[in-house]
Amino acid sequence: VTLASNASEPEFFFRQKNKRKFIKVASPFDSGVRASCLALYDFDRDGTKDVLVGYLNTKSEMNQTPLRLYRGFLKKNKLSYKEVKG
Repeated sequence: VTLASNASEPEFFFRQKNKRKFIKVASPFDSGVRASCLALYDFDRDGTKDVLVGYLNTKSEMNQTPLRLYRGFLKKNKLSYKEVKG
């Protein structure tokens, strides 16, 4: 996972073991996500990494939702993230 710049959409890459290189894959987020920082950790301990998304806004220091949590789901070897509300 990479962030090209401050407040950008994360780019996801998959490592091809046999070719020893990374290929870019589609974003697993359920909606467009912009971030300044990401923390990947299994918060709910289900075996799939979750993502804590942080956003630093240059005008007001922090936006309305400075931190958002996205729960990771793995179905048929496809990773997806859905925002945890409330």
